[in-house]
Amino acid sequence: MAEEREHLQFLSMFFYAVGALAAMLSLVPALALFVALSVRRPGEPIAFVLATLLGPTGATVAVGVVLVAGFTLFVLMARAGFLLARCRSYRFCRAVSRAACLFVPIGTLLGDVTLPILRRPATQGLFTDGSVPASAASAARR
Repeated sequence: MAEEREHLQFLSMFFYAVGALAAMLSLVPALALFVALSVRRPGEPIAFVLATLLGPTGATVAVGVVLVAGFTLFVLMARAGFLLARCRSYRFCRAVSRAACLFVPIGTLLGDVTLPILRRPATQGLFTDGSVPASAASAARR
């Protein structure tokens, strides 16, 4: 059991780090659009690839969507890291581990490492808030 807790503590730290990385990377398109808009002269086209493809409004919406998605992933991963460290909310941790796989390649690696650890009966036994599947809870009692 102590080894399983150590694994969850270690994974918790990585969830915080990868979540912060996702938030920082989601800022890059917003900063690029801001710089492209602030350095252009009136009447010049915007020197931003998305602005040439989608127009200024479409580029702003796309950047906003990326920004919101990155910060949402950060909040979910930070919460999952907090819950992993405290062995709470098994289903939420598994769901966020699956969602982390969308953040390629680092989140995929983290999700691929986390999911098998969460499937272990000894790890499932640590989660005591009642959100563990009944079959896993009965296997942990044996």
